[in-house]
Amino acid sequence: MHTLVKGLIAGAAGTSALNIATYLDMAIRARAASSTPQQAVEKLTDLTDVDLGDDEQADHRKQALAALGTTDPRQWSASAWISDAVPHLAYGITAYAAFALLRT
Repeated sequence: MHTLVKGLIAGAAGTSALNIATYLDMAIRARAASSTPQQAVEKLTDLTDVDLGDDEQADHRKQALAALGTTDPRQWSASAWISDAVPHLAYGITAYAAFALLRT
C-alpha cells in the first residue's frame, strides 16, 4: 500500500478519535458546542458586508465557516485547555498507532 494511502487512513482514524473524544466530553460534562467560531464569522460578515443568504442558509453557512476557528488561547481557562488538548492527543495517538500498524 502506498505511503500516502496509509497516511490518509491514519488521518481518518485520528479524526474519528478526535470527534469521539470531543462528543464524549460534551456528553459527560453536558456542555454545548462552542459558539465562539460562529460569533467570529458573524462579526467578519458584518465587517465585510457579506450576505450569507436568508436566516436558515446564513445559519448553515456560519456553522460551516466557523470550522476555521477563531479564539485566543492566551485567554483560555485550564478546563478549556484540557477540553482542547484531550481530543487532539486522542487524534495524535490514534493516527500514529494506525500508521504504525499499516507499516507492518
